[in-house]
This record gives sequence, C-alpha cells and structure tokens, in this order.
Amino acid sequence: MRRIFSCARPGRMLGSRASVPDRVVRRWRQGLPRAERFAIISLLGTKPDGTDEYSFYSFPDAEGFECFLNGQSGSSSSRFEVFSFRTTDYGPVAPEIATAAKVLVQERLARGRTVLIMDSAGIQRSRILCRMLGLTQKAASDQV
Repeated sequence: MRRIFSCARPGRMLGSRASVPDRVVRRWRQGLPRAERFAIISLLGTKPDGTDEYSFYSFPDAEGFECFLNGQSGSSSSRFEVFSFRTTDYGPVAPEIATAAKVLVQERLARGRTVLIMDSAGIQRSRILCRMLGLTQKAASDQV
C-alpha cells in the first residue's frame, strides 16, 4: 500500500520562530501514522530573513534530524530517511527543486515507503509539491 502525507515541521505550533525542545520532536514522531519505513521530504530551508529553519532544533540539519528520529526508535534499524530540498519559507519552490523532489517521492512510493512531505507550516511549499504529484489537499493527508 502506498501512502503519502504532508505536515508541518515538529513544534511549529509553538510559533514560527520558537525553539523546539527535543521532547516536542519525540511527541511529533510518536504522532506519525503507523508505517514500517518513512521517507521524509523536508522542504525546510530558510526564513525570508535568512534564518535557517533547522536552527530551532538541537540538531543542525536534515541529516541530524534523521539521526535524531532514528536514535529515538530504540532499535538499530533506520526507520526514517530524511531528504532535504532546501527552500525559502513563503517563497516559490524552484522548478528544479520541485522536479527533483517529485522524482524522489515517486521512487520512494514505488519502494513501498510511506512518504511525508514537510515544510514549516505544512501548507505552502508542501502544497506545491503535492499538486505536482497530482494530489489534492485531502488526498495528500489520506491514503493514496
């Protein structure tokens, strides 16, 4: 079964620029849909003023996010893969970034992964990619 979801980054509900404690990221992880393996497509990059969107966390980047998520799983297997496609919050997604992300999503779905498309609020940049994949907002949050 192929499944795809979109969402906000962990801790976004604390505010667009709030520091996010590790416990909030763990809670976010626990709230994800059940899946054996996840491919997380991160569209996080920078705020319009240049602030790095990973600066709100204890991990520095998408690779650190992946390590954090897998380190919390209690096993040696890597349940989470995080792929970074850096974009700017409130900005357009460059066509080459959107195309590369779309290809990766399709490839991971073909491998049976559950795909999670994530940006800051889970609305603007995620929606662009979901539309490229032919998904409606409802389909992006339901089974496909």
